[in-house]
Amino acid sequence: MKHLLLTVFAFIVGISLNAAEPIIKISPLPPNAELEMYEDSEGLFTQKTLDYYKAAVLLESQLKMMGLEPATETFPPTLEELQDVDVALLKKFYRMALNLENQVKSSPDGLYNKKIVELREQLKVKDARLFELEDELFQQNVINKHLLFYQEKYSELIVQIDSLRHEFDKLFLDYSQKIWKHDTELRQMYEQAAKRQAILSISASGNQLFMGNDNINEDISPGVAINFYPKPVLGYGRLFDVWVEYLYPVLNARNSFQLKDNNDKYPYEFSTDIISSGINMSIPISELIEVNDFNIGFKLGGGFFWGNARLFNSNVPKSDWQGQMVRMEFNVANYNSSVPMGLYVAYSFYHYSKDLRFNLPEQVLNLGKPWTNNLQIGITVPIWVNSSINIGAK
Repeated sequence: MKHLLLTVFAFIVGISLNAAEPIIKISPLPPNAELEMYEDSEGLFTQKTLDYYKAAVLLESQLKMMGLEPATETFPPTLEELQDVDVALLKKFYRMALNLENQVKSSPDGLYNKKIVELREQLKVKDARLFELEDELFQQNVINKHLLFYQEKYSELIVQIDSLRHEFDKLFLDYSQKIWKHDTELRQMYEQAAKRQAILSISASGNQLFMGNDNINEDISPGVAINFYPKPVLGYGRLFDVWVEYLYPVLNARNSFQLKDNNDKYPYEFSTDIISSGINMSIPISELIEVNDFNIGFKLGGGFFWGNARLFNSNVPKSDWQGQMVRMEFNVANYNSSVPMGLYVAYSFYHYSKDLRFNLPEQVLNLGKPWTNNLQIGITVPIWVNSSINIGAK
């Protein structure tokens, strides 16, 4: 009876180990008509490509657990490849997963390792020996010795089964850790793709200058600026950026001139340029309070400016000025939307190290070294955004 139980046990173990089934079934490649839909949607394309990659990783782990070397190497897609939305990439990862699935199906003896093979061979040897002992014991009619022999062999088999169970537990733990690691890496890929940072941005603004003198009229003026953020490129300076800004102030003097044969009077209009450059320090408000989808910040900066003014259609020499400035800015941005852009409101204080002068045909309007102000409202658009993904980076 015990010999029969051992034979049935060995048969069941052999049956369970001879079937090699893939741990995951690969979904077929979409037809050409459906592939066009994936080309039109970056989100669907990315999801489908990563599904094939995840399946390939699972099948690779299964082959390694079986003691086999995967015939096809697995590697994750890059963000640049996903953003290109090329159907060839989707087909490449489909073939990667399909090749591994076919290798699993064609592998003999399913999931086993060397210890299982040794156990099966020992069972065969012991099974043959048990038949011999049974015949000898039947002939010798030594029932007690026969029962003791089987009891010892049964105990050894229990020990071996416990050892085998322990090895299976280790393999399962290793497999679970690999799956957790790959899931973590995929999650980090999604999170980093959703947290792009601007490296270089361009801004356009409307400006209202306040010259602080009744002899100068100020109109709303255009401006443009470029900001450089060093952190994504240099690896440091996360809270700092460097700006260069050009303003074209629309200014005119209250003094007026009169054309010949015309009683109308016209104000003197100036062609004015102001260029400034400096460094901003940012306070990331969106990291202090929970804000979804948007980056909210406050900047405090300082720098230098240079300016000049000359009368339109006049030979009067232009006047130059320069000085230092302090700048405050509140901004809201979303660089992860389909149209990445930001809005900002800024207020600047200009202090002149040279006299602020406006040259007129018969006089010089000298405002001394005042503090002038500028209120800005503008939009900013990133023209260079970091897109690399570093697995394991925070």
